[in-house]
Amino acid sequence: MEWCCKRRSTTTPFLVVVCVLVTQAMLTTAADFYLEATLANGQLAVSKRDNATSGSAVRLKGRDSLRITFCLRQQTSVQVRGVLYSNDGDGDQVGLVLDQTFLGTFNSSQQTNWGQLWDVFLRSPPFFPIAELAPGRHSLRLLVLGPSDKIEVSAVHLRLSDERLTRDILTCSLFCHSSLPTAPTVAGSLAPAYMKQASYMTMCAEEDNVKVPLYAHGVSEYTITATMPTYPSSGNHREPNTTGLCFPDTFALDVSRTSHCCRLSPPGNNRPWVICSFLVSAGTAAYPS
Repeated sequence: MEWCCKRRSTTTPFLVVVCVLVTQAMLTTAADFYLEATLANGQLAVSKRDNATSGSAVRLKGRDSLRITFCLRQQTSVQVRGVLYSNDGDGDQVGLVLDQTFLGTFNSSQQTNWGQLWDVFLRSPPFFPIAELAPGRHSLRLLVLGPSDKIEVSAVHLRLSDERLTRDILTCSLFCHSSLPTAPTVAGSLAPAYMKQASYMTMCAEEDNVKVPLYAHGVSEYTITATMPTYPSSGNHREPNTTGLCFPDTFALDVSRTSHCCRLSPPGNNRPWVICSFLVSAGTAAYPS
């Protein structure tokens, strides 16, 4: 909110000043997030900066552009509250595009201290209007307009109306879908069932630490169906990946030599259980028939 005043010419000997109160819509109930520039796609130079939100900043120069992708889980009001940047040299003009909408520009401050100001981050003014975006994938693009010295971008500050949005969803690490498949209605009556959280934390990626057993009485048969995920995927990586493994030498083994099955006969049950364990190579999966 601000007062905008303008002196008006008049033929009277009195000074006439017209002031108008100008207000801009703001999101009052919202969640704030910082999208780091290092999340962007591309081959731009990255500089280590202690005061950047992620510890690094992306350097832009003449006519470079930076695109950051983000995801929303529902219809959301989005406002760009500012761009965090640093500069040590001549000023630059930078434009901001949200999806296909040009939001405007800002000018970086012209300042220098022989390279010492690259780790001093400033904030651009907020951008208007507030955008109403549909659920799904969106993009923010920063463009250096015209000849430029250099500018480094730390992050873009977003204010969103979805207070339940998480950072994993916003950065497209976890994509929530509204049309997940549901199980068909089961005829007849079933006894109540319950699940137990038995998972635990581990630093070893090869450990099966996610354990949520389901207990139900009177179940004689069940089916597990694996379906393709409904979220978009742009990668198909099948090469071995031993990142985070505590015992990488024992992980990448041939499944034909490491499968093992045993038969168990629980008390009170005439039908034995068959339990098979597998060690499989990274990037593959085995499903016993």
